[in-house]
Amino acid sequence: MASIVGLGHGEAVPQPRHSPPPADLPEIVSWDARRLAATLRARQVSAAEVMAAYLDHIERVNPGVNAIVSLRPRETLLAKAQLWDEALARDPQRAGALHGLPHA
Repeated sequence: MASIVGLGHGEAVPQPRHSPPPADLPEIVSWDARRLAATLRARQVSAAEVMAAYLDHIERVNPGVNAIVSLRPRETLLAKAQLWDEALARDPQRAGALHGLPHA
């Protein structure tokens, strides 16, 4: 970690370093919320594709970190994502800022 000196006491304050995502991280999972929302709104990717990518990532990583302690069934979440896609197709103007973004 990099550090800066300050606070009037001469202590070094740790500052996080931002590193690129691991090479094996699926592309969609590495996108920030702005990019993900923009590609969903532009219909360059579907909410169902995003959900599947996130669920695959959770399945691969979560056993080692236990960050997601309760997860709804995959088929339920994919069906919900399909509904988001259909709603966006019907009326893109009604989509909120987080429309189609998976969240825990």
